[in-house]
Amino acid sequence: LGYAVNGRVDQIAVGKFSGAGILGGYFVATSIPNMVVMGVLLPLGQALLPGYAMLLQDRERLIRAYLKVVSAAALLSIPVGLGLAAVAKDFVAIVLGPQWTQTVPLIQIFAVVGSISGISTTTGPLLMALNRVWLIVPLAWFPLPFYAAAVWFIVHSGGGIMDFALARSAMVLAVALTSLVLAMTVSGHGLRRLGAALWRPAVCGLVMYATVKALHLQ
Repeated sequence: LGYAVNGRVDQIAVGKFSGAGILGGYFVATSIPNMVVMGVLLPLGQALLPGYAMLLQDRERLIRAYLKVVSAAALLSIPVGLGLAAVAKDFVAIVLGPQWTQTVPLIQIFAVVGSISGISTTTGPLLMALNRVWLIVPLAWFPLPFYAAAVWFIVHSGGGIMDFALARSAMVLAVALTSLVLAMTVSGHGLRRLGAALWRPAVCGLVMYATVKALHLQ
């Protein structure tokens, strides 16, 4: 419920103060990266809980298994998110049509953010396996007051659609990074092992993004 509320705060404000037309474009821009990244990773994460539960007696094997899952999730999430950001203009022109051209910058932002938040979907099953379910609820709700305050400020300062997108992105990144750090802390391991699991997919994704952009400019 917390994640659902967080995901609607900016959409409600955009619809109320910017009109239905702009809200439609904003909704499309937020939905496409979610469908591309989360549509694959969320079901995968839910299937991991039984496997984690079987490894509870051996924490080292458990964390090794979790880090392999994190690395695999990053290997999927980062290239997909950055790839969508790299070809967003062509994607919108071919799939959505020229009437949605204004959504290109938004899709690029949300695709990059989605590439990171997608990795964090691996943390929920681990926390449940470690009997830390109680941490998931505050993790979903803690950004809401700050996020709502940011949206309120944007509305009353005359901010634009890009300001809403940046506020939403900051909220999503805060939750994603906090959940990744929390999972490693609760399992009793440092962030160095998390970094070791993520740097290769991150480098591969960045190289792919740079290559696609370079080819696109030719």
